[in-house]
Amino acid sequence: MHLNRPVALLEEDGADALNLIRKFAHLSGYQLHTLWSHPQMTRMHLLDKLAPVFQEAFDRYGIREQDLSEEFMVCAGFLLRYMVTEDEYSLMADKQKEQKILFFNLMDAIPERQRVLLNEILTTGRITLQDAEGNPVTYILPEWVNIVVSSPTDHQFSSAFINRFLSIRVNGISDHSELEAVIRNRFPLVREEEIAWIDEVSRSVYEYD
Repeated sequence: MHLNRPVALLEEDGADALNLIRKFAHLSGYQLHTLWSHPQMTRMHLLDKLAPVFQEAFDRYGIREQDLSEEFMVCAGFLLRYMVTEDEYSLMADKQKEQKILFFNLMDAIPERQRVLLNEILTTGRITLQDAEGNPVTYILPEWVNIVVSSPTDHQFSSAFINRFLSIRVNGISDHSELEAVIRNRFPLVREEEIAWIDEVSRSVYEYD
């Protein structure tokens, strides 16, 4: 099974998109890889960065055991690690095409510039980068790599970005009976008065917020 298009899980207050996607991955057998988004993310976190190569070990006299053959190397970011080059794509056997989910937790925390870059990759399915020698290399986002993002329902994404996704609303807990069902599923020995206390505290926090 393939998701066919990227998915955006739009969370209401109190909803848990991460737990939902974990359960989906468990039931479907997909590999799940999660990126914890933050406002300081750069191209390095998403795609690549040219970084210096350091010697890994020295002998007892503090001298390098071998000369470095390369001074720089390309470090792959979260997305690039699961993309493949055009040559690799054409040679891959079916058993290597394991279904994967790349989950971008809290997509709204990622800077706009990186979201634009992600949108371009989702649109074309590929991107051309430079290797350590400066030669162009085209990477493909293969069909067995599925992109899923989470965000609050009141996101500020552009239409061009959010329309790229199949949007699924993830509802929060709406009443006491639903809260009780969720808590008892995780903590079977919980007492009724404890559930009532949790319900009261959560409602107070919500009203204060």
